[in-house]
Amino acid sequence: MLVFMDLVATRTKACDVIAQLKKNPVTRHLPVIAFADEKDTALQAAAREAGATLVVNAAAILTHLEPFLEQALRLD
Repeated sequence: MLVFMDLVATRTKACDVIAQLKKNPVTRHLPVIAFADEKDTALQAAAREAGATLVVNAAAILTHLEPFLEQALRLD
C-alpha cells in the first residue's frame, strides 16, 4: 500500500494525518508521497516533519511519477 497526500487540498489536516499514520505501529511502515505547489515551502517542510516519505512538487507528480514511486517504495 502507498499513500498519496495532496497537501494543498487538505492543508494542515494532511500533515496531521501523516503524523498519525507514522505514529501508529500498524501504519508507520506505509510510504507517504505528499505533494504541494513548489512555492509552498512551509507546507512541504511541515509534511517532511510529520514523516512523509517523499515530498514533491505538485506539477512534477505526473511527469516523474515512476521514479517517485520507486524512491518511496524502496525498502530500508
